[in-house]
Amino acid sequence: MDRRTWDVVVVGGGAAGLSTALVLAQANRQVLVVDGGRPRNRFDDHMHGYISRDGTDPAELLAMGREEVARFGGEIRSGTVTRAERREEDGGWPRFTLTVDDGTVLEARRVVLATGLTDALPAIDGIEPFWGKEVFHCPYCHGVQIRAGAVVGVVGCGAESVAEAHLLLQWADHVVLLTNDCVDPTPDDEAGLRARGIDLHAGPVRAVRVEDGRIAGVLVGDQTLPIDELLVSPSTCPNRELLDQLGVSVADEPDECGVQVPSDDGGLTDVRGVYVTGNLRDCNIQVVDAVGHGVRAAIALSADLTAELVAEAIAGTKGL
Repeated sequence: MDRRTWDVVVVGGGAAGLSTALVLAQANRQVLVVDGGRPRNRFDDHMHGYISRDGTDPAELLAMGREEVARFGGEIRSGTVTRAERREEDGGWPRFTLTVDDGTVLEARRVVLATGLTDALPAIDGIEPFWGKEVFHCPYCHGVQIRAGAVVGVVGCGAESVAEAHLLLQWADHVVLLTNDCVDPTPDDEAGLRARGIDLHAGPVRAVRVEDGRIAGVLVGDQTLPIDELLVSPSTCPNRELLDQLGVSVADEPDECGVQVPSDDGGLTDVRGVYVTGNLRDCNIQVVDAVGHGVRAAIALSADLTAELVAEAIAGTKGL
């Protein structure tokens, strides 16, 4: 049993969780990050669109974040929180008991869940080793890394795949739309694709062909096409075990804004004292957005903890 009562325990040490912890530590809050070491972007070698950090290895960014949190008195522990329970103190203020996989039991006034998402790749044989490299899902994250002259295939997942194929021409010289039995282009769609030189191939995408450790082609039906890189749309699932244990509402599917766990602007969920940040708040965000989410959550948490201190002070005064 860890006898301390932490102001905030952050579950998940990705960009969002560490950002939350850093701002709280700088505000002299007692904050602990419990991190299982499996950030969503652990398969990537570079991140993009983050001013002053463009091209940085995501693992390097997290290492710098952990050092900064520790520098201001926050604590980082490796482990996975397996159980979360909530109760209320006098006055209705929340308290939490968290159990870590090494048996440690933690007490906290507030909890931030930054446990992120799990991506499930399409059922295409051989793509897993290339996920985060030649197989990607966000052109704004990966497009600048597309090799000159590479042929990029868009694995169809729905009507939006036509727009994705057009978008990829901003980075790639050659784009192929693979319907994968999931896209039925209209005559206007086909005319637009032809006009921009985007090839269209029907049939299920079965496997990738690998040469010298790189993707060299894709098996579509019974035909192998020369493809060097693939844009895919993985299905995503929030890592929700702790959300469910705490009774936080989780939608069956993300809405049009990418929200699957409803919360306010600071990340407060419908369970008092439980906050979410990062991909739990928005499944579409990039690293730089996750950092911003973490800052907003920290500010909201600090205000919430201050309100509790004010209430306690008033109650103490009344008892004199």
